[in-house]
Amino acid sequence: MTTFSSQNEEKNPLKKWVVLLSVLSLLFLSTTLYFGFFAKPVFNQQFIQTIEEKENLQSELDALLLEHDKIKQEYGDLSDQLTEKDSLILANAEEIKRLINSQGDYRKIKKQLARLQNIAQEYVTEIDQLYTENKRLKEENTQVKTQLAESKVESA
Repeated sequence: MTTFSSQNEEKNPLKKWVVLLSVLSLLFLSTTLYFGFFAKPVFNQQFIQTIEEKENLQSELDALLLEHDKIKQEYGDLSDQLTEKDSLILANAEEIKRLINSQGDYRKIKKQLARLQNIAQEYVTEIDQLYTENKRLKEENTQVKTQLAESKVESA
């Protein structure tokens, strides 16, 4: 009789392990099913929203850089005088691209983009001022040349 009770005690700890593993397996299965069916749409929506924000930021940056290049081509040699601003704009654009690609903080990217837009606006203002000054100087130069030619004709 003692052998039967000792065998029963040996099976009893084994039963405890089987029950414990069954409960853990059931818990794992239910957690997997929950996240597989119910939590997945939330993650997908967040992922899609993040991708849309990234694409919007990238398109804003691309538009700003395109406008910058267009202005540089339009004003040609005047833009050579503003190389410092130009390099600052390009450096900020690279920083924004890096932040966008690394899934950086949306607010930080927007702040950088706004700063870049301000720098670009200052760039345009300075180019306009240079263009206006250049035009005025050309007109003044033409007047001086005309007056010089007239005075040479009068003195001759």
